[in-house]
Formats: sequence, structure tokens, C-alpha cells
Amino acid sequence: MDVVPALSAVARETFRLGSRARSARFFHPHGEVLAGHLEIQGAGPLPTGRTECVVRMSKAIGLPARLPDILGIAFRYPDAGGAVDVLLATSPGTRGWRRWALWPAASWGRATFTSLLPWESVDHTRVLVLAELADHRLTSVEVDQLAGRLPVRIRLRVASAAAELQRGELVVTGPRRPTPDFDPVLNEPPGWHFVPVWLARVRRSSYAGSRAGRPDTGGCEPDAPRGDARPPPSDRGTRTA
Repeated sequence: MDVVPALSAVARETFRLGSRARSARFFHPHGEVLAGHLEIQGAGPLPTGRTECVVRMSKAIGLPARLPDILGIAFRYPDAGGAVDVLLATSPGTRGWRRWALWPAASWGRATFTSLLPWESVDHTRVLVLAELADHRLTSVEVDQLAGRLPVRIRLRVASAAAELQRGELVVTGPRRPTPDFDPVLNEPPGWHFVPVWLARVRRSSYAGSRAGRPDTGGCEPDAPRGDARPPPSDRGTRTA
């Protein structure tokens, strides 16, 4: 029996109600949205060289000041098919099992991040996007400190279980920008898709529910996914990043 539709429906309704109750995103309700750019070396899902992007830095739960929280970094960059969204959240580290877990951070100035759900390529390579932020100026988890302490440099790696494919930086420079409606499941890199597929389907429903419950979107769905030439995803379930 396929339970994914039921899980997706539960996820959608939970996020819809949560977003409506908060009048904002269910998770990461408030953040700073700033201009930035990527500087990437190596071949992989992220664009090589310098690419302009929009960056959102936020707290997942929105706990009171000075309390640890799961921190999030989302960035969007353009490509030939439209846009690609990448979402990262704080983890206990970027090596071994630590890249597969979420963990609250005590400050932005000493934090590690993971994309948690891997991308898979057409040749079945699975990768995670991993990040580290080390900046002594960022002494708390509050996002309102960020705009006054630019530029902020975030080290990035794209790695499989066996090798590092890409390395570089996400540089947050400002000024402030309008908030995009980030959706990493709809806006994947060309030739890559999230796995496992069943979990990506549930995650997509969660984003749709969050949009439906927010007053700023009017319950509207986003545009359909880009029509690039990637093959239909298959849930092979045995390869890990």
C-alpha cells in the first residue's frame, strides 16, 4: 500500500494550519533577505565561478533572544531554466553522521549547516551541500545583527560519501532584497533531483501547505516546476551521500 499520499496530505494540512496560526511560514517565519554571490570551484550541481544570488538567513522556530535555535540559510541563483533554491539548516557538524542531523546553534558566528536531503545526479551520484560559518562578530542567533556586519562569508562544500565535488563560498554582501518564495523541491539544479523520492514528495506538500496558510501568498501555488531535461526520478534507496 502506498502511504505517501496520506503522509503528504497530513504534512500539507499541518503546515497550512501552522502557517495560518503564525501568519507567516510555519518554520523560519522571519529572516533577513540580502544580496550575495557564490564563488564555486569544481564540477557539480552548483554553478562554477561567480554567480549572483539572493540569501535569506533565519531562525527555524523563532525562540526568544539568547536561546539556541535551528538556524537556516536559503539562497536562490538564476540558471537557464529559471532559478535554483538551496536550503541549509544547522547541524552538529559536516562529517560522518553529523551531516544527517539537525541541531540548534548558540550563535551565527560558530555554526555548521547541512542540506540534509541529498541530490542525486543522472549517474546516481548522491551529494549533500554542507556549510560552515565562523565569524566572531556574530555573537547571537538574532538575524537583525546580520545587516550591520556585512560581508558575511560562508564556506560551502558539495560532497558525496566518497569525495568532495565542489568547494567555495557564499558571500552575503547586502543590500536587503525582497523575499523570494523559496522551494528547493520545485527548484532543483538541472540534472539533479532529491532522494528518497517519497520524502521529497512529502516535503513538497509541506511547502505547499505553508504557502496555502500564509496571508502574504493568498494561498496561491507557485509556478510549475521547470521543464528541464532531467529524467524522471526513481527511488533507488541504496546510495547515500
